[in-house]
Amino acid sequence: MYKGIYDKWYLTWILKFFDVIPIAGGASRSAIENIRAWLLNGEVLALFPEDIISYNGQIGKFERSYEMAIEGIDVPIIPFYLRGLWGYSFSRADDYYKELQHRNGKTEIVIAFGEALLSLQKPMKLNRR
Repeated sequence: MYKGIYDKWYLTWILKFFDVIPIAGGASRSAIENIRAWLLNGEVLALFPEDIISYNGQIGKFERSYEMAIEGIDVPIIPFYLRGLWGYSFSRADDYYKELQHRNGKTEIVIAFGEALLSLQKPMKLNRR
């Protein structure tokens, strides 16, 4: 998680409880090493390869740090997708859209999982269309 958000006094306690790994923009090397150590120890991690919260609710560019974290480690990768969060307080939706979310009452939040993949010995080449 972006260190600027992680360091918010009102979030840090719960983020530490769930073992969230803070990642600073210019000093992410230690975070990558921490992620790799967790993976090598058989821990389950959720990585968001976009590195940032979406500005428009759509999937963004996968950043290199994602590849660096899994490079050369043979662990299963289970892709997942979160749907239904756009418009909530932590999203970057505008106030109008957030108001629509509250007016409609219940919103369905979906976490969908894909089939397990094996990580590659070499970094992935992502084809963007």
